[in-house]
Amino acid sequence: MELTEAFRGSLADVSVPTVLHRIVEVRARGTLTLSRPGETIHLFFVDGELKTAATTRRGMRIGEALLLHGLVEEDQIEGALRSIHAGRHPRIGRTLVERGLLSREVLDAEIRRHFEEIFYSAVAWMSGDFAFAPETGRLDPDVALDLPTSALIMEGVRRTPADRRLDELGDPAHFVHATKLAERVESLRLNSGEAYLLSLCDGKTRLRDLLRLGGSREDAAQTLYTLLAAGLIALSPELPPGPSHEPWDTSPLLLPIDLSGANGRPDDGVRLKQARIAYIEGTACLERDDRYGAVVLLKDCVRLAPENSEYRFRLAGALARNKLWRQRALDQYREAFRLDPLREELMIEFGELLFVCREYGEALGIAKSLVDRYPSRRNRELLSRCESALGQSGGATGFEASPSGGTPTRR
Repeated sequence: MELTEAFRGSLADVSVPTVLHRIVEVRARGTLTLSRPGETIHLFFVDGELKTAATTRRGMRIGEALLLHGLVEEDQIEGALRSIHAGRHPRIGRTLVERGLLSREVLDAEIRRHFEEIFYSAVAWMSGDFAFAPETGRLDPDVALDLPTSALIMEGVRRTPADRRLDELGDPAHFVHATKLAERVESLRLNSGEAYLLSLCDGKTRLRDLLRLGGSREDAAQTLYTLLAAGLIALSPELPPGPSHEPWDTSPLLLPIDLSGANGRPDDGVRLKQARIAYIEGTACLERDDRYGAVVLLKDCVRLAPENSEYRFRLAGALARNKLWRQRALDQYREAFRLDPLREELMIEFGELLFVCREYGEALGIAKSLVDRYPSRRNRELLSRCESALGQSGGATGFEASPSGGTPTRR
């Protein structure tokens, strides 16, 4: 698909990340020109991936960058420039390499860093104009590098000045939902905090609640601003219409997983193997107290193998660490208990969380089943606390233990 000459406009109306995502989305080939007083930036793409970058800003030529970083001497640059002006060499980098003044590896690394610096500066533009011109010409291999554009967009947004983040997030009462761009999340190289918060943007959670989930409000604001500016999330003043869905079913797949087998069809063996890999990584996150990474990975385990009680059990435990997500933890505990009604560790954690959430009736049903099978002192104490709490509240339990030991049923 090609972008037409009509793909142009003002950066006051369309952000640079949005423009870049569009180029990636349609796998466009051509040059994106960003212009404002005093500077013009040209970004050339092939199949939606950045290949070269150039700017008219002073001090931003590759020769100047090589000199600035101490990779060549000033007289060497001058000699190379004289050779280029004489028409004997087309590129300063090639001239330096051919003269043995610079290795090809060092030059490639410096060109990559130089292009990325230009690209990151473009992402930060808040005003100016943009225009995309389709092209079919050949690239000079001396200046064409493979750069993952989606990942570059994310890194560019991460570098946005901190003082802009909280002000530009929007109304804290608005609901936050993932956009279609999040479907390509595997190419974005999100860190665990970004992936965790993105997975919670289900359209039913308000911005003010999400801001409470980072290590600090500032950390959460920084992460959410990154997701918003990169076009991965959007805010809405109202809940989305239609039936309610749990985020486990609607949030994007957070791992780069290929589930196809040899015939290109879904392969159960591959699916279960990927779930196991995610489980190992998720439990490792729990051991080092990375709850964000653990939730992201364990949610993928559940998505890939929904009938595995262990995956649901571990996900429930990770969610329960944050009081804002205890109800979702209970949902996972319920499913895990349905799948494995005899596991003592599961019953204890489930019952304890029900008690903390004041779900005394359901907690009592779990506690009775627990004591019937594992009459330890700890389990009897849980049963006693549930009975005492119900007695003080004066309410009926509303639940009774299943005769088969399964999930408690309502009376």
